[in-house]
Amino acid sequence: GRDIIRVEVLNGCGEPGIAEKVTDWLREQGFDIVYFGNADSFGYDETVLFDRSGRPEFARDVADVLGCGRIERRFDDLLLLDVTVVVGKDWRSLRLGESPPGPLESATRRVRDSLERWFHL
Repeated sequence: GRDIIRVEVLNGCGEPGIAEKVTDWLREQGFDIVYFGNADSFGYDETVLFDRSGRPEFARDVADVLGCGRIERRFDDLLLLDVTVVVGKDWRSLRLGESPPGPLESATRRVRDSLERWFHL
């Protein structure tokens, strides 16, 4: 279940209340949001997810629900998190309030992403 995926949500765009809005949406989808607040800056043009625990499938699940695809590995076991979401200035393009993709769509996307990574090596 998604309730084991520990997520923090950070406002990286400066839009008032956006971290709380994303937090509420992710909680509705079953994720364990452990913190929300401001990022280190408001200069993020694009929403980015950081894989903190070395479990990329967790970050992919969050990305699928939000409708964003940028995931970076930034392993940090001191944070006790799985995923950090930094909401960028593209926040209007996120799937907030929309139906998340079904399991087949999510699986198809994961396979496509894996194939793209493999062929670009």
